[in-house]
Amino acid sequence: MATEIPRRRRAPANSENQEKLSKTQYKLKRKNQTIHVFATISWNFKGTLHFYTGTGKGGRLIQADYVKILEEVVAPEWDENLILIEDNDGPHGTKGKANNKAKQAKIKLNIKWQAQPSNSPDLNPIETIWRIIKQRLKNRGVIFQTEALKAAIQEEWDKISIEEINNAISTMPDRVTCLQERFGKAIPY
Repeated sequence: MATEIPRRRRAPANSENQEKLSKTQYKLKRKNQTIHVFATISWNFKGTLHFYTGTGKGGRLIQADYVKILEEVVAPEWDENLILIEDNDGPHGTKGKANNKAKQAKIKLNIKWQAQPSNSPDLNPIETIWRIIKQRLKNRGVIFQTEALKAAIQEEWDKISIEEINNAISTMPDRVTCLQERFGKAIPY
């Protein structure tokens, strides 16, 4: 003989309870925080961390914003023997052969650059550093206030050691070999 399992009744549509948010709903519905940061690293070098808000839709970076970053942030710390590694994000001006504003600025500022495939953390050592910072921030718990989050990001950037930077850079030959062996598929770095 089959027994019937009692079911909970659904509250009526006009119920006060439907108007209240649960904690889970609050977390899902809170404003998404996006903080844009820019920094440079090299062997035995850690540049200054810079926060920015792009002038594009939703605070996105556009080419004019990136030119400003090149002029005000990158150029003052730049060593002519270095190569700037960029992904193919549109504002970087690395897509196509056109001589756009970003390319013109890099030439004028004597910044050599190398474009990488879009979203290619396997080939950019600073992505390893961002991953370390994100993990450390995650260990702190949820930070709701934008200014508090910026302060936490700055604190974690300040804690990044030259050894961590050099370690990320020193893995590049192994990364390239691994990418070749995997025919360009994701690698465990």
